[in-house]
Amino acid sequence: MKATITFDLNDPDDRAKHKLITHIDEITFVLWELDEYMRRAVKYDETKNEEYKQAYCDLREYLRELLTEKGLSIELIN
Repeated sequence: MKATITFDLNDPDDRAKHKLITHIDEITFVLWELDEYMRRAVKYDETKNEEYKQAYCDLREYLRELLTEKGLSIELIN
């Protein structure tokens, strides 16, 4: 099965959407790396106090909630 998406690159909105689509791999990698950074900081970074670790947990949870609201998950990325 194939899908084709057509953009009118003379239209500024279509041009912006085209740029987003052509960079989606990099965007998803950044989201995955951010999630992993926060996970590692909480689990392994002994230099961080509990307040920092809780902030990372809260941010990681919020990131995952935002993705869920859009029908996505970090697990789709990896």
